[in-house]
Amino acid sequence: MRIPLAVAWVASVAGAQTRGADTLSAGRIVPVIASRSDATERYALYLPTRYDPSRRWPALLVMDPGGRGLRGVQLFQEAAERDGYVVLSSYNTVSDSTEDPNDAAVNAMLQEIQTRYAVDVRRVYLAGFSGTARLAWGFAAQLGNHVAGVIGFGAGLPWSKLENAIQLHRLSSLAFFGGAGTVDFNYDEVTTLDGWLDSLPSIPHRVAFYPGPHRWPPPLICGQALDWMQVQAMRAGLTPVNDSTVRALYDARSTAARAAMDSGDVYTAWRDYRGIVADFTGLHDVTAASAEATRLARSADLRRAVDRRQRLRDAFAEYREGVLSPYLDRLYHDRHAPTTAASLRELRVPSLQRGDLSTSANGVILLFLSVCCS
Repeated sequence: MRIPLAVAWVASVAGAQTRGADTLSAGRIVPVIASRSDATERYALYLPTRYDPSRRWPALLVMDPGGRGLRGVQLFQEAAERDGYVVLSSYNTVSDSTEDPNDAAVNAMLQEIQTRYAVDVRRVYLAGFSGTARLAWGFAAQLGNHVAGVIGFGAGLPWSKLENAIQLHRLSSLAFFGGAGTVDFNYDEVTTLDGWLDSLPSIPHRVAFYPGPHRWPPPLICGQALDWMQVQAMRAGLTPVNDSTVRALYDARSTAARAAMDSGDVYTAWRDYRGIVADFTGLHDVTAASAEATRLARSADLRRAVDRRQRLRDAFAEYREGVLSPYLDRLYHDRHAPTTAASLRELRVPSLQRGDLSTSANGVILLFLSVCCS
């Protein structure tokens, strides 16, 4: 991958300090703007209503895998207004293609935030979905301390297992918020990433799962991602601590944890309380959350929930290797798609409907049946 403007930061920051942006667009989405450095590179823009070019603002660069720039801004607009983020969302990013279009798109947005908008170059955030979520990790690795956080949904890491460990150790200044739909075919990939990051406490992270298949999460989850990045920026000293913001976010997270506990979802409640302790220690009193996390960690209910999740992961891995992968291999190489009845038999759908393999297994099957066997 070509390094996107990694050496251009120092050269262009001085110019950005004096120019600023046209504030007439503040508080509303600008659907299309052409980059000054390359008119073929276009993006949608959102500046918060209180945008003032005399101060520096965090910037979120959104990379939709289908180049839907307007959609990318709409997902984050409400939170960007609340938290004060400049949002640029490219119309030129793509998934499952060569890296060159994405390099050019990110290059153009980086150039814009350095020369056109008043951005804090220590607080650049990259957001992607599916293939562009993987690319966000690669760009962050190349841009170093300028990228304060990655928001990535529907995909894991872009590297091999060995390189995962090497690259993640190099990204110790990064915060990560990710997630996937509950029937996303990359659901298990995201849970694996969550496990990787659990073993690396130097990288603050949070993973949220939401109903649905392989797609961007709703604006509510995107907003939680930016809110969480605000907390991480306060913890890292990148922005002043705002006590009212901290209290509001702490209360919201505590309410969600209690709701999970009340619904009987012990595993989610435990993770929520543990996350509250990790995120708010030093910013808010976490005594109550810590006590709940400790109590749940010692409970038989949590042990059963963890064991069940492990059995489901093992069962899905066995199903993927023994049933799903051979089916997809034949589907790819055969000239004719199998009938729906044949696919149902080969994928063992009746037995899956009677059992409880995993939400992700059912998601994969439904996706491929709808696409390939209609």
